[in-house]
Amino acid sequence: MTIFYHYTCRHNLDLILNDGLIKLGSMVNNLAQKDLAAAVSLTTDPRPEGHGLPDGRELTKAEANYLKSYYENKDGRLFAADHTKFRLGIKIDEKDFYLKKADVIHDPLIIESLNVAGYLPVTDIKKLPDVEFKNLIYQLSTGAIEGKGGTWWYYFKEIPLKDIQEISFRSNTDRRFYHQCTVGKIRELLQKELESRPK
Repeated sequence: MTIFYHYTCRHNLDLILNDGLIKLGSMVNNLAQKDLAAAVSLTTDPRPEGHGLPDGRELTKAEANYLKSYYENKDGRLFAADHTKFRLGIKIDEKDFYLKKADVIHDPLIIESLNVAGYLPVTDIKKLPDVEFKNLIYQLSTGAIEGKGGTWWYYFKEIPLKDIQEISFRSNTDRRFYHQCTVGKIRELLQKELESRPK
């Protein structure tokens, strides 16, 4: 059995807890099309960087328009939802019929493109300056940063809550993952947080 990770934001974690499962999302076919098949995206990488996940960073207006999913604080500053906030750990047998490795499904060119896009979670690649694009390609080719495509898997079936072994959440201050909890414990913590909010 291997531990696979599914990263998500607070809103989506609430949906997972309410629905009792991780529902199927869109599997990327190419950079322009996301509807090839429905699957749960997983990785064997316990680090969230390089997977193309918005991470709560402050956004420019152009980035917010591209991302379309963001929030504005009381000062008018724009921020992405943090899809790296929660890391769900799930044990799955690599021989499971519903589990497929991304680099087996996708053409190597798609994986290479997604490796690049993985480091640009809030950027429209078509509008990225050539200098920045070439610098990113150089960093990937020299190993200065790691392409995560080899760690990506798809699960072509919804994952029930009972299969989630642990839920870790990421600190806003040092950005490390803490408090590996069971599903029951995370429910308690989130309920306490809701109850403690000012009315």
